[in-house]
Amino acid sequence: MFSTLWKPCIRFFIGFTLICGIVYTGSVTILSQLIFPDQANGSLVEKDGVVVGSTLIGQPFTEDDHLWGRPSRLDTKTFVDEDGTILLYAYGANNAVNDPSYQKDEESRRAELAKALDLTKEQVPDELVTYSASGLDPEISVEAAKAQAKRIADAKGISVPEVNRIIDSCTKGKGFNLFGQERVNVLEVNLKLDNIK
Repeated sequence: MFSTLWKPCIRFFIGFTLICGIVYTGSVTILSQLIFPDQANGSLVEKDGVVVGSTLIGQPFTEDDHLWGRPSRLDTKTFVDEDGTILLYAYGANNAVNDPSYQKDEESRRAELAKALDLTKEQVPDELVTYSASGLDPEISVEAAKAQAKRIADAKGISVPEVNRIIDSCTKGKGFNLFGQERVNVLEVNLKLDNIK
């Protein structure tokens, strides 16, 4: 009985390995490179020929003259390559919102941001103090961006309306004019802010 099933099973295994492992993945890779080359290669952003980030992955910005994104959990100690280069590892927050340690962290971040942004704790946009599921959101709402305009303007020595113009120039609408909210990519705004001398 087993001897009669052995050959068809091997053919089935080899056939599906070729179809799913080579033909399908090869086709998807070729099509994505032809149709969406920028997105297929990570939507990388270059400045002066050097890759400075991706529009798809949030980065931590802490300087006063830059827009700050959502908090993320970054591990910079666990993974290091053979050259000693730190490999950044990010992960989502696994604590429930009713977890006492999560609430304590959120309250601490809210107090720090209220002080930095010259706002009351209640005025600090929630997304600036809460983690997203992935911990890598590259975008924040226009409201959260404009809440930071005064801090950025003071640090850069420019006017708040000038910072708001940069934020407005990077604003993206709702998905299909229906889903979500207007948002800005933090990296794009910061690159435009860096161009101001």
